[in-house]
Amino acid sequence: MNGVKLSTLRYIEVDVEGRQCMGLVDSGAEICLISEELASEIHADECGHIGVRGIFSDPIRLQLISVNIKGGGKSNYDNVADGVQVVCAIAPLKETSHSVVLSSDVVADLEWSVEHFPYRTIPLPINRAGRQVPYR
Repeated sequence: MNGVKLSTLRYIEVDVEGRQCMGLVDSGAEICLISEELASEIHADECGHIGVRGIFSDPIRLQLISVNIKGGGKSNYDNVADGVQVVCAIAPLKETSHSVVLSSDVVADLEWSVEHFPYRTIPLPINRAGRQVPYR
């Protein structure tokens, strides 16, 4: 793929209902997504359904849940900020490096709610086979 320039993916470390995880910042997302695995761990209440379609797929019906998301990451302190209440669609995010997909608006709200919380590009670890290892 010589001559093809790909955009750098941007990830942020977030706290979703007390679970530390990696979020992909998606500037084109209309709604935030949360992995089925993470959704089952946090046991959030359903608040509806939505039809979601990727750019190359037919629409699928996904369950909606409301979760509290805080900026942060794995550190030796607790984030005591209120966070942002976000409605997310539970999606089959399989073999990805992230547990949530965050819209630009939600990231902007997180940056506003937690002073000095810039997102940054975080390189993914590579295993011995040369494949990216997902954050969990």
